[in-house]
Parts: sequence; C-alpha cells; structure tokens
Amino acid sequence: MRIKFKLFSFVSSCLLCSILSSCAFIRLKEDLKKIAATGEIYGRILDKTTKEAPIIVIAFDENKKITKYKNLHEHTDYYSFVLPNQVKYSFVLFEDLNGNQKHDPEEPAGFWLNPKNKILQMEVDIFQDLAITPDSKIPPGYKADVSQLKDLEEDSFH
Repeated sequence: MRIKFKLFSFVSSCLLCSILSSCAFIRLKEDLKKIAATGEIYGRILDKTTKEAPIIVIAFDENKKITKYKNLHEHTDYYSFVLPNQVKYSFVLFEDLNGNQKHDPEEPAGFWLNPKNKILQMEVDIFQDLAITPDSKIPPGYKADVSQLKDLEEDSFH
C-alpha cells in the first residue's frame, strides 16, 4: 500500500510538472510573437529648460494618432518606447510645468516628425534625439494632451 501511494505521488508530481511547464512554453511562444512584432525607439532628451518639471513624450502613428506616451517624472535625459513594427512614428514632447498632462502655450516643447520616413522594424531599432526649446510650437494636427489617456501610458523605468 505504501509503495502504491509513493508511486501515485510520483506520477502525480510528474504530471503536474509537465502540465505547468507546457503552460510556460505556450506563454513563451506568445511572448516571442509579441517581441517579433515590436521594435524600440530610444534616444536622449536635449536642451531641457528646467530639471524640475516632468517631461511628457508622445508617440504618434502616421495618422497623427497617439499610440503611447511616457510621463518622465524623474530627472532623466533619456526616453525609450517599445512599439509595434512596420509603422512610421513621430514624436511630440513638452515640459509639463503645471502638471495637467497637456501642452499649454507657455510650456517648452519639441517634436520630431520623422522627415526621412523611418519605419520601425524588428531588430532595427531607431535612435533619435529629441530637443525641447522654449520657443518651439507643437505642429498643426498633433494634439499634445494625454490627460485622459492613462491606458496608453507605457511603463517607465527611468
């Protein structure tokens, strides 16, 4: 009886381990598909006017629709986004002096409208510096307001 119980325990443990590991492999396969469908755009933030205000960096697709944004609360000089491949992105950024998460006319801003039509591709990351200047205006058609878009904020580890 004791041997049967040990055998049952051993077989049950093996079965449970194989079920759990197969679930992990399924999850890994899904994660690898997501990785293959994304690329990274990253760079430095130049010419900030203050070190105290958060900087909001917004990624737009080719239809000028916000795809993701980051609210950089820390005093960082770098940004990065992991975004879907095969899309031409442009960026708007601004120092959010009053904390309302939308660009106001008096807030320093900057933009990169992707003049060379770079398209994000797997394994071909894009390095692009972004500059903020006090007199820069947000280009027409780009709405720099993320106050209602919490679901599009990308986690930031800066």
